[in-house]
Amino acid sequence: METRDKIIATAQRLFFRHGIKAVRMDDIAQSIHISKRTLYQLFPDKKTLLLTCIATADEEHRKAAQAILSSTDNILEIALRIFRIQAEEMKAASHIFILEASQNPDVINFIESLHRHNSDEMRHFIQRGVEQGYFRSDVNYEIIQRMFYAGLNTTKATELLSLYKPIEIFQSTHLVMLRGCLTEKGMKLLQQFESQA
Repeated sequence: METRDKIIATAQRLFFRHGIKAVRMDDIAQSIHISKRTLYQLFPDKKTLLLTCIATADEEHRKAAQAILSSTDNILEIALRIFRIQAEEMKAASHIFILEASQNPDVINFIESLHRHNSDEMRHFIQRGVEQGYFRSDVNYEIIQRMFYAGLNTTKATELLSLYKPIEIFQSTHLVMLRGCLTEKGMKLLQQFESQA
């Protein structure tokens, strides 16, 4: 693994576990036994490193999704398998990281730009789910997406993080929203998926 990749992997792990503010560039350099000079040559500041970590995580999700897409064309199965991967990641996430990320303007802007970039793919994905009979055709999915992302950035959402674990919030919001979008055929597949968990 190259030094740049080691830095990103270490920073992701430390940010996820301890939060953004608690992790210093020094901590990252010491964790992988490199000089601060080497670290700063590759990443001029913590903001750049943090956003690179988020972009890398997004790219890893895309690769995982592509691997799943190559194994089945069942849209709901793909969505549920991706959900399972994301849920595993959320189990490791500290509420401090999620809270700080949800209040960080740079992170919010970056994630919103990723969502805008991915919106066409998402529309195409949902349309295929409708055609396969898993997703309802009478739902305005753009409204659902907008409400979901808006809800993540509210004060109430940050209050929830002090009361519940990130994985509890993730599973409750995602599964409830998904159930409302499924046809009877989709609900049967979801129940099979849940019984296997």
